[in-house]
Amino acid sequence: MQVGTILPDHGFKRGKKVDAGKTKTLYRVKGRPDLLWVENKDKITAHDKKEFTKSFDTKAGYATNTTCRVFELLEAAGIETAYVCQVSPTAFICKRLDMIKLEVVARRSAVGSFTDRNPHLQKEKGEEPHRFHSLVREFFLKTSNGNLSVNGEPLVKNLRGLVKDPDTKKFKMGIVDDPFIPDPYNELGWALVNPKLPKWHEKYDLGQSIDPRFVLRNQTADLLKIDELLRKIFYVLEKAWAVLEMRLIDFKLEFGYDMAGNLVVGDVIDNDSWRIRLFDWTDYSKQAFRDGENLDEVERKYGYVSRLANQFRIPKQVIVFWRGSDKDDCFDKIRQEIESQAKGTIEIVDIVLSGHKKTDKSLKMLNSIMSKYLGGGFIITNVGRSNGLGPIVSAHTSWPVMSIAATFESDPNDIFSSINMPSDTPHTATPYGKLAFLSALNHLSLNNPVAYMMRQNVIESLDDQY
Repeated sequence: MQVGTILPDHGFKRGKKVDAGKTKTLYRVKGRPDLLWVENKDKITAHDKKEFTKSFDTKAGYATNTTCRVFELLEAAGIETAYVCQVSPTAFICKRLDMIKLEVVARRSAVGSFTDRNPHLQKEKGEEPHRFHSLVREFFLKTSNGNLSVNGEPLVKNLRGLVKDPDTKKFKMGIVDDPFIPDPYNELGWALVNPKLPKWHEKYDLGQSIDPRFVLRNQTADLLKIDELLRKIFYVLEKAWAVLEMRLIDFKLEFGYDMAGNLVVGDVIDNDSWRIRLFDWTDYSKQAFRDGENLDEVERKYGYVSRLANQFRIPKQVIVFWRGSDKDDCFDKIRQEIESQAKGTIEIVDIVLSGHKKTDKSLKMLNSIMSKYLGGGFIITNVGRSNGLGPIVSAHTSWPVMSIAATFESDPNDIFSSINMPSDTPHTATPYGKLAFLSALNHLSLNNPVAYMMRQNVIESLDDQY
């Protein structure tokens, strides 16, 4: 499933300007109060300071292409977003959202402000950053010049604390924006702390707190939903970039409520939103600009990332469930779970055909399946007392084949017909159907962002962060 389309006959007409920020302008869409027209600018910013704002002629186009390809990939993976369609090289249409005043960050590696707050994880220059086996998720309150008002109600006023000078790297007193929320699930209130200081620092606490009910409609439920979406989005993009030999280090997202009350990811997800690096750890994101690289080099990197985003895809893959008889177990429960989560991106094909009795027909069927699914697949054979099907299929395909020893519990010796294989016949076996299907997902996840999302979401839910 390839992503990437500009709709020349979209039928949308740009209306009056609603708002303008540093990198984009928002317009109404004529006749559609539920939509917004988002026009990107050629500006690139750093450190929230005007003197660090620059521009290059291709920035708006690169940003639009990247964010549209990202949203299309997420939609293809079954993740609902605010995105509707791209309408020009520098503009796209999205649902109008009631934006939540939070920036939510997911981190695979310890870099940036995280190491400011956790200096024990800082590495020397040239060393690989600490990798988190489970994603670290963090919440920051969106403020502007140290202030935040919601519906005319001032929530944060003149937030001040120690800030790091981008030139000297030394701390001095100043306006603090986007404070860290260390305990977002605390219903009694959100304490706001300095995002650049460790918790043992005497200036860590900024001395202000807010009632989360002014920010979220349903605190616990909304935070859980945001966390679920955040993880799924990260896993999909992490694998999509890994397939293209890039590392997704971290990203920040924003969420909002659509007019039906659904909580979805909004704003943009582009090269300003994440840290992304080559496998040799060379940075290709906005961090290169923050670090002072030449603007021509920054533009080249943005173009490279934009072109790579055009290659995002979800391969057409299959799990083949092959039985010798229609009386054999179908393992409906695990299959339904996979089909429900995969949203049509992974097909499960049933074959009822005896490898023993109809070998020639079985091999023709195998050839047909391999011809149809160019993205590859995984074959599960459900076999009984004497496994002929598994070895026959294994010897004639480069796809992995795993047999379920269906009679293992009544006769454990039956599994040996699935283990003692002839030469050049790579084959695995398990007594348990669910494990076979999970093994299939593990294999497909090597180059399938959806399969990776499904497995990684379960795997990391078992772990403590370390």
